[in-house]
Amino acid sequence: MEPYISKDKDLNLSEYNENILNSGVINGKRYFIPVAYDVPILWTANSILEKNNIENEMANWTLKDMADFAVQFKEKNPENYLFGYGDGFIRNIMYANWREFVDYKRKQASFDSEEFVDFWKQLAVLKKRVFVIKNLLKSI
Repeated sequence: MEPYISKDKDLNLSEYNENILNSGVINGKRYFIPVAYDVPILWTANSILEKNNIENEMANWTLKDMADFAVQFKEKNPENYLFGYGDGFIRNIMYANWREFVDYKRKQASFDSEEFVDFWKQLAVLKKRVFVIKNLLKSI
C-alpha cells in the first residue's frame, strides 16, 4: 500500500494512532489501514468490587484469572453478574489475541493447540456466566 499512500497528498499518517495503523503492517509491509476500531471495555459497580475485595487485584488478571473468579462469583451470587461489556467485547478479545496463534513467517496456525482450545474455553465461560448487562444493572 505504501506506493498509494505516498501519492495521496491528503492522507497524513502522523495524524492517526500509530499502534492502530501498525495493526495493518505484517512483516514490514502495510496490507491495510484500519478504518475503525473498538476498545474492549468491561464495567462493573464499585460496590461489587468492594464487597468482593477485588478492587486492586484485577489490574494483573489474565483472561483465565478473570474467568475463574467469575465462575466463583456466579456460584456465590446466582442472581448477579460481575461485569458488563459493550457490543463486540468477545470479538475484540479474540481479535486482540489471534496473532498468538498465527505465525505468518512460517505460514502456520496453531488452532489445534491446547492454548487455543483453552483460550476459547475461557471466553465461553465468560460469555456464558458473566457478561449480561441487564442483569448486572439489577445487582447494583
